[in-house]
Amino acid sequence: MKKNSLLKTLLILFGLFVVLSYIIPAGYYDTEYVKGGINPVGIFDLFKYPVYSIAMFIQYGLVILAIGIFYGILSKTGVYSKLCDEIVEKHSKNKKIFLGIIIFIMVLLSSVVGNPLVLFIFVPFIYNISVLLGFNKKASFAASVGSILVGSICSICGSNIALVNNEIFELTLTTELAVKIIFFIIVTLLYINFVILGYKEENVKKAKIELAFYEKNSKSKKSILPIKILLITTILITLLGVFSLNELGFTLFKDMYNSLMSFDIKGFYLFKNIFNGLEALGSWSNYDVVAFIIIMSAITAWVYGISFDDIKEGIKEGVLKTYKPALYAIFAGMIFTVLLGNEPQTNIMETINNYILTKEFSVPRTSLATVTGSIFYNEYAWLMQSGFKNALLLNGTNNYFTISFLAGSLHSLLMLIFPTSVLLASGLAYTDLEYTSWLKYIWKFLLFVLALIIVIVIILVNFMG
Repeated sequence: MKKNSLLKTLLILFGLFVVLSYIIPAGYYDTEYVKGGINPVGIFDLFKYPVYSIAMFIQYGLVILAIGIFYGILSKTGVYSKLCDEIVEKHSKNKKIFLGIIIFIMVLLSSVVGNPLVLFIFVPFIYNISVLLGFNKKASFAASVGSILVGSICSICGSNIALVNNEIFELTLTTELAVKIIFFIIVTLLYINFVILGYKEENVKKAKIELAFYEKNSKSKKSILPIKILLITTILITLLGVFSLNELGFTLFKDMYNSLMSFDIKGFYLFKNIFNGLEALGSWSNYDVVAFIIIMSAITAWVYGISFDDIKEGIKEGVLKTYKPALYAIFAGMIFTVLLGNEPQTNIMETINNYILTKEFSVPRTSLATVTGSIFYNEYAWLMQSGFKNALLLNGTNNYFTISFLAGSLHSLLMLIFPTSVLLASGLAYTDLEYTSWLKYIWKFLLFVLALIIVIVIILVNFMG
């Protein structure tokens, strides 16, 4: 299963789910578990659900395509490669330290911001820099895509893990904050050590590693200062747009937004009419991200005076380089689409979770339910809002932080290897790294972190209640 191993594994998992749908009855929760009947995936469904997946998750693909278009335009400025070369030249002598700093920053951003899909905006840039510095394909993938996934494992206040736990289990940001910070530090240092010590020196040309959007243009005399400002501005505003600031109690942007939108001149709402459709920073959806990145692509083209033909070529290149990752982002959720496509809140995962979690809280049962649920639920929020949450809450346990820590970290750890992981699938498709190669590379780190999670959970159960 070397060639197209990721796609083959996805199809195998989908086939497994189809088989299980003929064996395990569906169920749902209505104050208590209610067992339904068999709700199998039919022959017609095999063709229908991929279409559903496109309709439901096309926003994922659009985010990646927008990022591709942005970098396609950057490559046509004539100075993007100069920016990459300047960074490489500056840090070539201390490249291990530099890559370690990059990994730390990416893990921290993911842990704090969440939203791994939007953080894909860093991937083309960091991957190219890592390869140009001489790091091999796996280490470069680990520094870019891998770092984002690792950040979810040790989520401090990320929207995809920590804030979901806070909402489900009525926790706060300060609940066992020391535990989360210590876990973050240990995991991050482990990962940096793992990547830095495990890399092999690799020459880009000899290894035939393709660097997307990296076009040498030694004749260009344009300044690289504008591209630095544009790149930083695009990334910063994008992150602020999706960062759940309101949930963290920071309402400055929301208050400013409301003040601007309510400003009127004799009944004419000036800013509301001009900026209609714009959401406040901290409240952006994936579609807002797509629109903003496209706008910044246009501004970049204008600042550098890119010709219309080069703009078309940049867009074409961006789409060609990212259409495959975009498709993988969409189809990674195909099994998830089947779960949502059934009758409301009725599917086999509710039955499986109920079977595993019907007794009082235990670490093995919670771990097993997390593993089985993570195979099909590639979004942690949906996993927790399913029968997983209902079964736990009905048992009357008070080990809510322990449960949230175990389930959140374990689910994110599995997203490092499960083909249903949106970011993993997209990243592998973008870098053309084989799925089996990544598994052989990352398994030791997984075991280390799994052992760490078990140790911390044991401490939480026995000493912190």
